[in-house]
Amino acid sequence: MKKRTRIAAAGLAVVLGLSLLGGCGGQTEPDLAASSMAGPAVPESTETPEPKAAEPYSEEAYLAQAREMGISWTELDERLDEGISLKEFLRLMKNANDLYYGKDSSSFLNGYLANAPEEDLIWGRVPRIIYYMAGIRYFQVDWNFEEDFWDKFGPLYDEIGEPIMPGNVNGILSGVAPDGRMGVFSMNELLTNLDETTEYFGWAELEFCCCTYDRISSERLITLQTDGSFPCEKTVTAREAILLAFHLYRSFEPEPEYVPVEEAGLYDAAVITDTLLNAPTRLPEATNQKLPAEWRGVNYDYKCNAVYGCGGGQVNFINERDIEEIADAGFNFIRLRLSWLRLQEPYFPNEGTIDLHQLEYLDQIIAWGIQHGVHIQLAFSDTPGLDLKAYGPERWNEWMDYMQTEIFYNDAVREESVRYWRMLAKRYAAVSNRFLSFNLLNECDPETDETYAQAFGPVVEAIWEESPDRVIVADVQTHMPITGEEMAKLGVCLSFHDYNPEDFCELHWEKEQETPGHYDQMTWPYTSADGSTVGARDALDMVAYTVGSYRVIKETAEKYGVGFMVGEYGCFGGIENADSHATRAFGLPREELRKMYEDKSSVYSEDGVAWATEWFGSPALALDYPFSVPGAEYEKAPGSRWYVDQTMLAFWKELNGKAEGDA
Repeated sequence: MKKRTRIAAAGLAVVLGLSLLGGCGGQTEPDLAASSMAGPAVPESTETPEPKAAEPYSEEAYLAQAREMGISWTELDERLDEGISLKEFLRLMKNANDLYYGKDSSSFLNGYLANAPEEDLIWGRVPRIIYYMAGIRYFQVDWNFEEDFWDKFGPLYDEIGEPIMPGNVNGILSGVAPDGRMGVFSMNELLTNLDETTEYFGWAELEFCCCTYDRISSERLITLQTDGSFPCEKTVTAREAILLAFHLYRSFEPEPEYVPVEEAGLYDAAVITDTLLNAPTRLPEATNQKLPAEWRGVNYDYKCNAVYGCGGGQVNFINERDIEEIADAGFNFIRLRLSWLRLQEPYFPNEGTIDLHQLEYLDQIIAWGIQHGVHIQLAFSDTPGLDLKAYGPERWNEWMDYMQTEIFYNDAVREESVRYWRMLAKRYAAVSNRFLSFNLLNECDPETDETYAQAFGPVVEAIWEESPDRVIVADVQTHMPITGEEMAKLGVCLSFHDYNPEDFCELHWEKEQETPGHYDQMTWPYTSADGSTVGARDALDMVAYTVGSYRVIKETAEKYGVGFMVGEYGCFGGIENADSHATRAFGLPREELRKMYEDKSSVYSEDGVAWATEWFGSPALALDYPFSVPGAEYEKAPGSRWYVDQTMLAFWKELNGKAEGDA
């Protein structure tokens, strides 16, 4: 494939605008070679900092490391709590970028630095600077911004327009809404109440900076204020700027090493070692004929949806401590939702290639799962061969349908799916079903049972040619007009997603608006509008939209002698969602939630059925920002990005039989 020039560093698509740079033109960069601002010489390259076990967080240690590494310089240490200039801040960004990606690897930063004014930096400008760095790298604009910054920067904005944006669950900040309410609100809602803010940043830039994390310490690039608000009009101190640059450096991912999928090779035996594979484990054996009832799991989004951005910080990595947190709660199964497209980032070449670094990181996640007694099920949210760039913002509403249905109508996508799945099956053929399984496509939408099997039959065949016993799971849930019969005939396990009854399990802001406190009044078992009572056993026969129910799909699996599981269950929603920007939490009383979880999990266990609930979300255990959820008691998990609700954690430990001190 053709060589792609490295332009800048970071990991997210970008909105480019000129408001930040107003008044910056015409200035040139001073000679920094003899200045204390230049810092130590930055090496051409360095080892990649990959996520690892948690480390104690220490600002002083990080400041010292930043200076020793050449990100910072001595003069800044003498005024840590004083303001920093925009020029100095950009120098920190450049040093971090150059240290990771190589000297002068960002032509954009060089040009920006040359044109920046010597004025104090306020926090409102920071997100856009970093977001620009990310976007130019992703769009791979091969221009030299140092030659003529303004002539290059303006046309760039016109050329790319509005790119694909990041996710919809983390764009939240606390503050005062225009009507005087205190709480957690959308970016847009806050921006309308901050007169000076709109000049400097929008919600996408804020989301990137507040939800991108140091991949080692799991700290945000920016620490929000004690009330959770963004310090938009506050002058940035040298201390804050150095720490941001240090965490930014440790958020970077290595430049991709794209290879044809047929040349991806086997897993890294130094990571997934023979010793690890052969060590004693409590994980049960799994087969396509019987999935273990002992699986008690969670769903976890990891690079889940390419349309949410090219490196959204909220799902961009898992470190070992995250998996330990899940295991500590008594879970032994993670349904890891991820995207094929995200295994091709940052440039998405879509040329039958895969990034070896992304695969190597999957190796590490699987190894951590084995080490901590957690089965990993790779559950893909899309298929290979999709054209991400054809679905910009004006077509966001089409993306979900596209990625879940294209394989049923597009022969080229089917062929690509066979190639990629064959690669993955071959790579992990030596990893036991105790540790790893495959979920073909999350909540796909075939028109008939026959079209489902026609699309995925070749994929199943390719997987089993490379890994004959690999457990394969196909989603079949109530919004699909099928029973899963044709997939079961292929010998594939069936997975049902249980969100019944809908009014209890699917939380909608519109209902809360119509009747304030609508969800606060709910109890479990659920009492419907006609006065009937629905518990977990009753819900097994409920059909939300078409022909399938838990019982029908389970009986289909039993008829053809294949495994059955509940791949998702519980509640989702509970966050106001306006224009795809998450805002504030609402939802069900914690006590009633726990009754529902206990009731349903007991029914599944009685049926001998494995299950997985959600790890993230206001009705679940963890958030990456501590919403004010009634009845929840969030605490930051040491070494992890997550704030975990201690009331739900204690509940799940008890339900999962996790005694204190259990390994």
